[in-house]
Amino acid sequence: MPKFLRFTTLSLRDLIITFGPPLLLVILVGVIAYRIIDPSPPKIVTLSAGQESSAYENLAKRYAAVLAKEGIQVKVVRSEGSYENLDRLKDPDSGIDIAFVQSGSTDLVQAEKIGLISLGSLFVC
Repeated sequence: MPKFLRFTTLSLRDLIITFGPPLLLVILVGVIAYRIIDPSPPKIVTLSAGQESSAYENLAKRYAAVLAKEGIQVKVVRSEGSYENLDRLKDPDSGIDIAFVQSGSTDLVQAEKIGLISLGSLFVC
Protein backbone atom coordinates (compact mmCIF):
# COMPACT_ATOMS: atom_id res chain seq x y z
CA MET A 1 0.00 0.00 0.00
CA PRO A 2 1.41 3.40 -0.94
CA LYS A 3 2.51 5.56 1.95
CA PHE A 4 -0.02 8.36 1.28
CA LEU A 5 -2.99 5.90 1.42
CA ARG A 6 -1.99 4.66 4.89
CA PHE A 7 -2.58 8.13 6.31
CA THR A 8 -6.05 8.45 4.79
CA THR A 9 -7.48 5.14 5.98
CA LEU A 10 -8.97 4.81 9.44
CA SER A 11 -8.69 1.80 11.62
CA LEU A 12 -11.63 0.27 13.46
CA ARG A 13 -10.17 1.58 16.71
CA ASP A 14 -10.13 5.13 15.33
CA LEU A 15 -13.77 4.83 14.24
CA ILE A 16 -14.85 3.54 17.67
CA ILE A 17 -12.97 6.30 19.48
CA THR A 18 -14.40 8.96 17.15
CA PHE A 19 -18.01 7.86 16.86
CA GLY A 20 -18.45 5.74 20.00
CA PRO A 21 -19.02 8.46 22.64
CA PRO A 22 -21.48 10.53 20.56
CA LEU A 23 -23.37 7.38 19.60
CA LEU A 24 -23.61 6.27 23.23
CA LEU A 25 -24.74 9.76 24.21
CA VAL A 26 -27.51 9.75 21.59
CA ILE A 27 -28.70 6.30 22.73
CA LEU A 28 -28.63 7.37 26.39
CA VAL A 29 -30.61 10.56 25.68
CA GLY A 30 -33.13 8.53 23.64
CA VAL A 31 -33.66 6.02 26.46
CA ILE A 32 -34.05 8.77 29.07
CA ALA A 33 -36.50 10.70 26.86
CA TYR A 34 -38.52 7.53 26.25
CA ARG A 35 -38.72 6.84 30.00
CA ILE A 36 -39.76 10.42 30.81
CA ILE A 37 -42.30 10.86 28.00
CA ASP A 38 -43.71 7.29 28.17
CA PRO A 39 -45.63 7.29 24.88
CA SER A 40 -47.38 4.01 25.59
CA PRO A 41 -51.07 3.98 26.55
CA PRO A 42 -52.03 3.36 30.17
CA LYS A 43 -52.14 -0.27 31.25
CA ILE A 44 -55.37 0.16 33.24
CA VAL A 45 -58.38 2.31 32.23
CA THR A 46 -61.75 2.72 33.88
CA LEU A 47 -64.78 2.81 31.58
CA SER A 48 -68.18 4.02 32.74
CA ALA A 49 -70.70 1.99 30.75
CA GLY A 50 -74.40 1.71 31.44
CA GLN A 51 -76.95 -0.30 33.36
CA GLU A 52 -76.69 -4.03 33.87
CA SER A 53 -77.20 -6.00 30.64
CA SER A 54 -77.56 -2.82 28.59
CA ALA A 55 -76.08 -2.38 25.13
CA TYR A 56 -73.43 -0.05 26.60
CA GLU A 57 -72.38 -2.60 29.22
CA ASN A 58 -72.23 -5.40 26.66
CA LEU A 59 -70.15 -3.21 24.35
CA ALA A 60 -67.86 -2.26 27.23
CA LYS A 61 -67.22 -5.94 27.94
CA ARG A 62 -66.35 -6.49 24.28
CA TYR A 63 -63.92 -3.55 24.36
CA ALA A 64 -62.40 -4.98 27.55
CA ALA A 65 -61.84 -8.35 25.88
CA VAL A 66 -60.20 -6.80 22.80
CA LEU A 67 -57.97 -4.46 24.82
CA ALA A 68 -56.96 -7.31 27.17
CA LYS A 69 -55.28 -8.95 24.18
CA GLU A 70 -53.14 -5.80 23.88
CA GLY A 71 -52.21 -5.86 27.58
CA ILE A 72 -54.63 -3.11 28.65
CA GLN A 73 -56.94 -3.90 31.55
CA VAL A 74 -60.38 -2.24 31.38
CA LYS A 75 -62.38 -1.84 34.58
CA VAL A 76 -66.04 -1.57 33.61
CA VAL A 77 -68.15 0.50 36.03
CA ARG A 78 -71.94 0.43 35.77
CA SER A 79 -73.92 3.65 35.69
CA GLU A 80 -77.50 4.82 35.36
CA GLY A 81 -76.88 6.06 31.85
CA SER A 82 -75.42 8.70 29.63
CA TYR A 83 -75.90 11.69 31.94
CA GLU A 84 -74.22 9.94 34.86
CA ASN A 85 -71.35 8.96 32.53
CA LEU A 86 -71.03 12.59 31.45
CA ASP A 87 -71.00 13.77 35.08
CA ARG A 88 -68.29 11.24 35.88
CA LEU A 89 -66.18 12.47 32.97
CA LYS A 90 -66.55 16.07 34.17
CA ASP A 91 -65.45 15.15 37.72
CA PRO A 92 -61.66 14.65 37.86
CA ASP A 93 -62.01 12.81 41.18
CA SER A 94 -64.40 10.17 39.81
CA GLY A 95 -61.60 7.92 38.56
CA ILE A 96 -63.33 7.46 35.18
CA ASP A 97 -61.04 7.67 32.16
CA ILE A 98 -63.51 6.94 29.35
CA ALA A 99 -67.28 6.60 29.09
CA PHE A 100 -70.12 6.04 26.67
CA VAL A 101 -72.26 9.17 26.24
CA GLN A 102 -75.26 9.59 23.97
CA SER A 103 -75.08 12.15 21.22
CA GLY A 104 -76.79 15.36 22.28
CA SER A 105 -76.01 14.98 25.98
CA THR A 106 -73.83 18.08 25.73
CA ASP A 107 -73.06 20.65 23.07
CA LEU A 108 -69.71 21.17 21.38
CA VAL A 109 -68.87 24.43 23.17
CA GLN A 110 -69.55 22.92 26.61
CA ALA A 111 -67.57 19.76 25.76
CA GLU A 112 -64.56 21.77 24.58
CA LYS A 113 -64.73 23.96 27.67
CA ILE A 114 -64.36 20.97 30.00
CA GLY A 115 -61.90 19.14 27.75
CA LEU A 116 -64.05 16.26 26.49
CA ILE A 117 -63.02 14.55 23.28
CA SER A 118 -65.23 12.27 21.24
CA LEU A 119 -63.52 9.24 19.75
CA GLY A 120 -66.42 8.42 17.45
CA SER A 121 -69.93 7.08 17.19
CA LEU A 122 -70.92 3.62 18.36
CA PHE A 123 -74.44 3.24 17.08
CA VAL A 124 -75.57 5.08 13.96
CA CYS A 125 -79.29 5.16 13.21
